[in-house]
Amino acid sequence: VLASQEKFLEAQAKKQSSSIEEEHPSSLWLLASRYPNLQGEYRKQETRRERNEPVWRQVGGEGWIFSTSKGRWFVTDSENGIEKNGGVMASVSPHKGCPPNKMEQWQFFFDSSWQPDSAIRITDKQAEAQEHRLCLAQAQLR
Repeated sequence: VLASQEKFLEAQAKKQSSSIEEEHPSSLWLLASRYPNLQGEYRKQETRRERNEPVWRQVGGEGWIFSTSKGRWFVTDSENGIEKNGGVMASVSPHKGCPPNKMEQWQFFFDSSWQPDSAIRITDKQAEAQEHRLCLAQAQLR
């Protein structure tokens, strides 16, 4: 009975692990008007994991999205930030295995402290990112 219970628990752990991994999209879009050079599409690096979590790299840019040692998602403006465990934007709370696009509150680092910013968002929907960019462009024309 004990052996079958161990097999059941092992199977449940594998199932949970694979379902969490499936939740991590292959592409993400960062919406952060404060950091226009970091906005845009990020693609998951299939062969790279940091701190047992996926890593996304900005398409055509220097940005990276990764998990810190304290379990928060960070956006950094260079690959070096991953090793240093630092960045310019971060999820307010630890992710507990949730992907960046499921985090609702973000913050940016300014003047030696973290500042909340409701305008920072990460989505897995390209259309939403395009709509956001269009709205920003229209606002600038006014």
